[in-house]
Amino acid sequence: MKILAGQKISYEVTFLEMVNRPRFDWPKYDDASKIEVTDKKQCSVSYFLSLYGQVGKKFEWTDQFFLGSDKVFAFLKSQKVKFFELNVDCMVAGFFILDFRKRGVCDLAYFGLIEEYFGKGLGSYMLRYAILMAWTSNIKIMSVNTNTLDHIAALPLYKKFGFRKIRSEIHTRILSVDRICDGRFSVAD
Repeated sequence: MKILAGQKISYEVTFLEMVNRPRFDWPKYDDASKIEVTDKKQCSVSYFLSLYGQVGKKFEWTDQFFLGSDKVFAFLKSQKVKFFELNVDCMVAGFFILDFRKRGVCDLAYFGLIEEYFGKGLGSYMLRYAILMAWTSNIKIMSVNTNTLDHIAALPLYKKFGFRKIRSEIHTRILSVDRICDGRFSVAD
């Protein structure tokens, strides 16, 4: 069933945590591609919103567009927020943000790939890297949330790498683009 942009939908948000550093090693990529994760110490609001839009266009990643430049700028410029970019053969393939603003906690605030890089094992590579980067800091908990509008592999991937569900909530929003309903969200009453 197709749900049209402008319709109000219900979807589930799942909150997950990891309370111990995992025992796996830093990721390796078996493809001939050159893979590099870089810490983007200087990230402009326009660059972030462009990448955020590319990664999230199919998954209702719209919230940052409505916050206003000042709030997005403050988030990106916080000394406790770390922006990382995944590059494949010198091309941007995705990004993640580690948010350390809450004492003892690292929140994986954003995590995603550009669509052309789906299905190549890069999500696992980048998540492993993000988790290990987070645990190099003095934290007690790593958190993340995902929802049923995100890529269908998101929740299973977080669980595979050691995150445990702590709660879920039902939210509503106005759909910004037409979507085929796969049963993970529905038209709200």
